[in-house]
Amino acid sequence: WVNADGKPNTIATRNPLGLLSLTDDKSTVNRSIGNMQLDYKFHFLPELHANLNVGYDISKSDGNKLIPALAASNFSNGGEKTVYTQDRSNKLLDFYFNYVKDLNKDTRLDLTAGYSYQDFLNTTTSITKDAGETKIINDSPYKTQNTLVSFFGRANLNLQDRYLLTFTLRRDGSSRFAKENRWGTFPSAAFAWKINEMEFLKNSDVLSDLKLRLGYGVTGQQDVGQNFAYLARYTPSTATAQQQLGNTFYTTLRAEGYNANIKWEQTVTQNVGLDFAFKKARLSGSIDYYRKETTDLLNVVPIAAGTNLTNEILSNVGSIENKGLEMLLNYNAVSKEDFTLDLGFNATYNENKITKLTSA
Repeated sequence: WVNADGKPNTIATRNPLGLLSLTDDKSTVNRSIGNMQLDYKFHFLPELHANLNVGYDISKSDGNKLIPALAASNFSNGGEKTVYTQDRSNKLLDFYFNYVKDLNKDTRLDLTAGYSYQDFLNTTTSITKDAGETKIINDSPYKTQNTLVSFFGRANLNLQDRYLLTFTLRRDGSSRFAKENRWGTFPSAAFAWKINEMEFLKNSDVLSDLKLRLGYGVTGQQDVGQNFAYLARYTPSTATAQQQLGNTFYTTLRAEGYNANIKWEQTVTQNVGLDFAFKKARLSGSIDYYRKETTDLLNVVPIAAGTNLTNEILSNVGSIENKGLEMLLNYNAVSKEDFTLDLGFNATYNENKITKLTSA
């Protein structure tokens, strides 16, 4: 039972034999959050800005849990006391340059290039002793760190407010993968054509909006929840898997299974869309068709017994195809100074297909 203000909590339960179990649990939590943002405009080049965003989230917690010797749940062990601590820190740094320039009355250029750093650190200790605090029953220190580094760039080009082009490129590195597979490159491109801004439709009494959109992009996935899946490592045995020598049970170190070849999961997305709006009918909407293909899918899968010191391992397994159609309609039924009524309708068709189920 966790109590953030540090006051003791006593939990009482009654087992089928009628014996009372008492657990005394105390804990405290301290947290610190900070954020700083800077935007600097260069005087010699006013179109260029430098942006800095720094943030941190630090928390420290500690507590203890006492199960008395008379507690039914631990009567055979003579009670126990657990002391635990946890330190967590999340750090963020984003720095980028942004350049916006009107090249002429019909052309606008917007460029961005930057760097991003994120670090997540978690240190936990938990020591369990007997009620007299003379014997260590379990000592489980634990530390994890996950770091993500990114370099990115983006270019936007607006031509006559009719043709909009965007290109982005990311280079991401994750500490969850080995050095050979740590980095992934993820490009994307998009194009939009405002057809209603063309001369033959600019003064139309029927259409107020008509835009065609095309897009293509690659994204990566590394948030698998396992920080050391690629490393050969040893971990302490559990309380039920200790080695007995005489009357003493010793915690051992056991080799864990690992996969040094895991890498970024990638999803390629393609889409085409059409936005429209009719003036007199007060009707607007959009139609989109999309297709996504995920390859090198990250998943925990069973493996043959005796092949990798474990029954399951994180691997890049299989691929999935996802495609569908989305339609959205909005109708402005009533529009007055003191009352407005809008009606919306949407429909979606989606199809998922597993195209591959093995890593071979």
